[in-house]
Amino acid sequence: IIIILQESLSKINEKAKNYSAFQERFNQINKQSTKKRILGDYQVKTKYHRYDVTVSLQTVQSEINDIEQDINLRKLLWESQQKWTKLYREWTNTVLDAIDIDLLQKDVNKFTQNIYMLEKALPPNNIIPSLKDRIVEFKTAMPVILALRNSHMKRRHFDRLRVLIGKDVIDDENL
Repeated sequence: IIIILQESLSKINEKAKNYSAFQERFNQINKQSTKKRILGDYQVKTKYHRYDVTVSLQTVQSEINDIEQDINLRKLLWESQQKWTKLYREWTNTVLDAIDIDLLQKDVNKFTQNIYMLEKALPPNNIIPSLKDRIVEFKTAMPVILALRNSHMKRRHFDRLRVLIGKDVIDDENL
């Protein structure tokens, strides 16, 4: 009986060692699995954090670009108004013969394009319609300016115009 008990004890002892070895192995695997899971979770979190930061940066950059565009449009409106006022004074205070018609047409067309673009891009305000009205009014007078610069206009034509409008349109005594 003792031998049988010793053999049984030996088998139980071996099973206990195997169980202990399995337990140690399971703990190691479990630790590695936990480490992998934690590392995986950290990597996923880091990836999403980077994505959030990227999306946030893109959003901020987009907003900055929108603000920059709005500021540039408002600056263009301001500069256009100032330049139009300056050029209008120059054109109306210059003798007709001294006006460069090609440059005048180019400037008026540029202002017309700018004002239509600003009208679409900026929110409604009082400046755009006012400037647009002045540009359109001047643009409607352009054919008259071109006609007055006609090389076939004689002194008598300008004399008749002076009588009609009460002002000399040309300052050339050699006509």
